[in-house]
Amino acid sequence: MSTIDEAKKALTTPKMEALIEAMYIAANADEDFGPKEREQFVSNVVGICNGAIKPEEVKGVLLKLKGKAKEGRETRLKS
Repeated sequence: MSTIDEAKKALTTPKMEALIEAMYIAANADEDFGPKEREQFVSNVVGICNGAIKPEEVKGVLLKLKGKAKEGRETRLKS
């Protein structure tokens, strides 16, 4: 089994979402996450995962995170 296969297997939905959320918190630190930055973010996540995660999945996680953002960054970092 290759390292990529192992990484894909290990990247279960909760772990994927946690990784994307951590990346989102960093990307949104300046509180300016516009459409261009969002598309670049999605592209970066897909690239990092070598296409194992589809753009639609990343966008779905971002929608969830938009709702969770109301909890505040400190609360989200602790979760």
